[in-house]
Amino acid sequence: MAFVAMFDSRQAAEMLKQRHSDTLRRIDNLYCSNEFRAENYQESTYKDKLGRERRMVFISKYGMMFLLMESGHRKSTAFKIHLLECLHKVERLFVV
Repeated sequence: MAFVAMFDSRQAAEMLKQRHSDTLRRIDNLYCSNEFRAENYQESTYKDKLGRERRMVFISKYGMMFLLMESGHRKSTAFKIHLLECLHKVERLFVV
């Protein structure tokens, strides 16, 4: 599956009404498999207003949905990932 970024962590921080550093910490601490992480979160950088290189993460739409749903409880993670995988499979059926 090709990675398609829909959001970046700065946009996610704005949506979540939190500091960018807090959003990055949330992404780093997500309870998910390495495979899910690789498919939905891609490390990158940007230059701030002073020209300094800063960390950010590109996020797929499924990665964003997971980030928004993440409650921090490991038991619910398998269900959420399964739900997102099912949505992705259904979506692929209708893409021409």
